[in-house]
Amino acid sequence: VFIPADATLPQTQNLLRRAMRDGLAPWQILDDPGSPGDYALIVTDTFALEQDQAVSLSALAPLAALDEGSSHTDFCDYLLDIIPANAVRPANAVRPDFIPLPKHRREPVTPGTVKTLLVCFGGEDPAGLTERAAKAAAGCGKKVTAIMERKTGSRPGENITWISPLPNLREELHKYDGVITHYGFTAFEAASAGCAVILIGTTKLHDRLAKSQGFLHLPKGCLDTAHLSRILDGAGGHSHPVSRPQGPQCGGPASFLQALSVWQRKPCPLCGIVHLNAPVAARSRGRTYRRCPVSGMVYLAGSSEGAPSSYGESYFFDEYRSHYGKTYLEDFYAIKAAGNRRIAVINRLARLAGKVGTLLDVGCAYGPFLSAAHDAGWQGAGVDISSAAAAYVRDALGFPAASGDFVSLNLQTALGIANFDAVTAWFVVEHFQDLHRALCAIAKALKPGGIFAFSTPSLSGVSARFHRTAFFSQSPRDHVTIWEPGRAARILRCYGFRVLRIVSSGHHPERFFGGDPPASPIFTVLHAASRLFSLGDTFEVYAVKGDMQIPGDTKRFFRYH
Repeated sequence: VFIPADATLPQTQNLLRRAMRDGLAPWQILDDPGSPGDYALIVTDTFALEQDQAVSLSALAPLAALDEGSSHTDFCDYLLDIIPANAVRPANAVRPDFIPLPKHRREPVTPGTVKTLLVCFGGEDPAGLTERAAKAAAGCGKKVTAIMERKTGSRPGENITWISPLPNLREELHKYDGVITHYGFTAFEAASAGCAVILIGTTKLHDRLAKSQGFLHLPKGCLDTAHLSRILDGAGGHSHPVSRPQGPQCGGPASFLQALSVWQRKPCPLCGIVHLNAPVAARSRGRTYRRCPVSGMVYLAGSSEGAPSSYGESYFFDEYRSHYGKTYLEDFYAIKAAGNRRIAVINRLARLAGKVGTLLDVGCAYGPFLSAAHDAGWQGAGVDISSAAAAYVRDALGFPAASGDFVSLNLQTALGIANFDAVTAWFVVEHFQDLHRALCAIAKALKPGGIFAFSTPSLSGVSARFHRTAFFSQSPRDHVTIWEPGRAARILRCYGFRVLRIVSSGHHPERFFGGDPPASPIFTVLHAASRLFSLGDTFEVYAVKGDMQIPGDTKRFFRYH
């Protein structure tokens, strides 16, 4: 537990006492956060990080923030919202089931029966709402108890009892018909206790949060007897959300954070830099994606999910069947049909004047595209990380094929040929953790004027545009880059390629609605719109190699281009 040496707030002393009571040894309480490498994870619960805090802590280790409300969340590798804040900004995980709810509960209050009210805005109440809310509630004829730091007792005729902060407030809430507070733990605890809950929005942000969770609320500018009376008339019943969230999925917050301590930061696959505050493009349960400020690529910047699955036989059979209902080999001819269309595009661009061209398929799997290329007159060879797939291509299809990591493979030794007229990579480029080396290797394997063609998921498609959270959470964990058609030409230009054609593919009109296909006429219109506006969930790039050499200083190179 890090407590700065100059910390003076009373809450700090309470924290120290609680830490010692809960078993922390003196050596576990620090006044200096340490040095890089000391910790696997830093967890903050400050409500709002100052910029210098965010900068210094994120430089030490991966940074996870609880209920973070500042504008510096790009410094946070992980955001865990225990109090839901998804109306404001996305979090990696939202776990209201981590809120410790009261054991003592009452029968839920029905509308029109609220007689006793508790007013509670925390110990500090920086907005000064406690007294205003208490007097407005008393003006409605209610019996009011208000928690205030330095005020106790009651005045004759005021109908307000002032009390000091309670040490175990959540177990006292059931004694009141209603609770007036702001958006926070107390709101959810009071709702769970069966109380009517009225939230006062200290800011427009708090108004949005209260509304997003279904609470009755008043902006602080409307905090008067007339407005509060109208709210209280309907308080109770459905005036608060269902307050008991679903049970925890993996224990409590302690075990959650323990599992998160394996978090790994990852460099941009193009520039090779670990960016600590690059803009966050998306967050999901076990991942954070950033946009590289050097290359412009959206990439997987951190993960707690460990290494992705290997590409053995089970990947092409069991895993493929679980996604598509059939094995890869059972889907061979459907994949080859897509390959026939792609090789036709390459043929139009290659201009080999009737000569037989050589083609290398990177990530060839079990060879459906090589089969299509062979039928179109190409001399094909393949490379795949799976030794079983490469063996099938050699033994069953009769094409040269090598297994291993393409980036480090000696093509002359493995295949007997070092340079090709075309290199293809269908749904492969997004898998390269070192994409820079992979693109350099592809450029090296191509003859000048050769064609580089690949396909990849699109960040500009209908799924990513209209269902962004689901798109990233459902993205396979071995996809480390998310390409965009509008940025592909600039990135490829840095490696000596000139884009000739981009084809939007993978059109799914039903995904405009995120569910089943709509009625037939609408489906047809949406399918046409998807093609017209290039909203396919995947896209294909066809580029030609020039004579440019790739310099070693990638960072300067990207900035120059």
